Amino acid sequence: MENIQLTAAEVAALKNGEVPATVIEKLPKPTVPPSWESLRTLNGFYVSAQSDILSLDIDMTEDNRNTFATKSLALSHGIAAAQIEQLIAAMYGFEKAKELRKDMCWKIVSEQSSIRVIEYMGHHLLSFETLAHAEQFLNTHRKLIMKYYAMEGGEL
Repeated sequence: MENIQLTAAEVAALKNGEVPATVIEKLPKPTVPPSWESLRTLNGFYVSAQSDILSLDIDMTEDNRNTFATKSLALSHGIAAAQIEQLIAAMYGFEKAKELRKDMCWKIVSEQSSIRVIEYMGHHLLSFETLAHAEQFLNTHRKLIMKYYAMEGGEL
């Protein structure tokens, strides 16, 4: 990371909790990688066939596309999402579960630090045909849903 030069006025403003536009202009701008394949190394976590979350720091290859940036994401999207998908498919069958994800139906969503059921149209993993199904799933699998949303108290 490179150092940036600040004026006395900018330092004083920062000490008062303000971030002047001139400071923002001096900060380095992030570069969007042209593709995932352009990454040279991967540092993160993956889920093994035994559902262990393992860390890695290696040169990028096509064989390690399932690497998450954080352990929490690996747990949330690598394990919890897979379990949720299997549970919903057991309720409705895989094809109907897939269709429900994009239809107007009942969804279990995370808003700030709470989980609730809403009627919603849009692609969403936690989608149910009826309000009763959504509420029953939430009551039965709350800890798993909390893990999916990476909320404190979620367990697998």
